[in-house]
Amino acid sequence: MPYYTNNLGLFLGIILAGSWLNLVFYTTEIILFVYHLPRWTLKPVYKYGSYALLANDAVGTFAVCANAFLCAVDGPVRPLWPSHVLLISTALAAFMEQSFLIHRYYRVAIGKVMSIFLMLIASAHLVFAVIAVKFGEASSKFLFDQKIEASTIGAILCSFVDLLIALSICWSLSGIEPMWRSTQQLIRVLCINALASGTVVAAVTLLSSATTIAKGTNSIIFTLFYASNGRIYSLTILVNIIIRNAQRDDENTLHVTQFVDSVARNPPTTQQFSISVERTPQDTSADDSSHEPPASLSKSTLSIPGPDSDSRPPRTSELSAISLAVPRARASYALESPR
Repeated sequence: MPYYTNNLGLFLGIILAGSWLNLVFYTTEIILFVYHLPRWTLKPVYKYGSYALLANDAVGTFAVCANAFLCAVDGPVRPLWPSHVLLISTALAAFMEQSFLIHRYYRVAIGKVMSIFLMLIASAHLVFAVIAVKFGEASSKFLFDQKIEASTIGAILCSFVDLLIALSICWSLSGIEPMWRSTQQLIRVLCINALASGTVVAAVTLLSSATTIAKGTNSIIFTLFYASNGRIYSLTILVNIIIRNAQRDDENTLHVTQFVDSVARNPPTTQQFSISVERTPQDTSADDSSHEPPASLSKSTLSIPGPDSDSRPPRTSELSAISLAVPRARASYALESPR
């Protein structure tokens, strides 16, 4: 008889506590999504990604609750499908969270090689989870057998890539030399956010994978972390999206404020330019042959008044004179040019 049947009360208590904690996290996801969705100004891909997160977490939450129900009814010996479903759901949540952070790293550093390397490690974690389910490594106690197996290797890779993504983002941002103090503060916030996100999910993943190392009652306690691991990954993505949306609104406000301040410090001034048109003898003879009074314009000055200028705009007659004089100047140039 397995060791955990000697602590059946503790085992059932941990399973129920894990299901309640999972429900709390999933309810928090729904509240954040419903509250912030109307305020999002980001691309639709973030909205559809959040829908996918909620759907995946709904499957994982169902598996956790089903496992708790089967524990209470059938005891420790029960079907393994809740363990398999939760393992795949957690791996998918981790993969989506890591893909989101890798995309952010690529936008900051434009490092294709490093981004591909990180995506390969993130994909390997998902592959190891599928292998663990395929070969039935998940045990009937929502844990894994007491040996290093594919699921444990996948969890270690998952924690490694979480920390590596966070450090890569901070390293890339530290090389930027901002001109504005507000930009410097934004970079500092991004670094803290990246480190916090990577550290939290990596720590929870390591704690949940500690069930394969710890023995006795300790391994039952670590089941509490494993039941809610996927929801923590999803909450990390939602919080990052909410922060990104708030930062975008702040950036738009900052750009408008800087433009207004720049205009206030350097108001527009009056700019003037002149058009000079000289009449030629050929132009005069052409006018005499037509017996029409020539349009005489020796020099005309156009002025674009500024906001504080008293200059009047050019009259219609002056604009007409300029329009007549410019074609004649072109004709005189054609007559004077050598054939």
